Amino acid sequence: MKIDDVKKLHQKKYRSQFGYYLVEGEHLILELQKAAKTQSELTDITLYLTEEYMQWATELKTDFTIVTVNQKQMAQLSNTKTPQGIVACVPLPDLAGQQAQIKKGERCIYLHEVQDPGNLGTILRSLAWFGGFRLLLSNNSVDPFNPKVVRASMGAIFHVPVELDVGLDELP
Repeated sequence: MKIDDVKKLHQKKYRSQFGYYLVEGEHLILELQKAAKTQSELTDITLYLTEEYMQWATELKTDFTIVTVNQKQMAQLSNTKTPQGIVACVPLPDLAGQQAQIKKGERCIYLHEVQDPGNLGTILRSLAWFGGFRLLLSNNSVDPFNPKVVRASMGAIFHVPVELDVGLDELP
């Protein structure tokens, strides 16, 4: 993917079009690496980093594709005022055609029209901490792959299954 296309991933329509989202920062990249070891769908990940992070990335010992960018390009890729210098381009999970089929005894949390990215990230963190939960989001909820949600989740987005556009009528 070209750098110009990666910059567009801050917008939901381009995340849907290209099938990728952005993850920024050391902690999130480390969580991504942990998740990639157990989740086969987390392949084809590209790390964009500045020269300062080359040594760190070498020590990471990962199969991620590594692309070095300059500070100006990193500022364009980053969604923060002061970029950390490391951004990953991660494939979106295949959520197409999923329907909420809740099995007996399964623990799910349904959120109706959550709008605040920070709140959704915090809820994801809580669900990951408790473990064994699935998150069901209604239509008109914030995109869980929005950079602010991903950052607020602190890596929990990789550990909690998410289903989108679940209607109230689909719940048992």
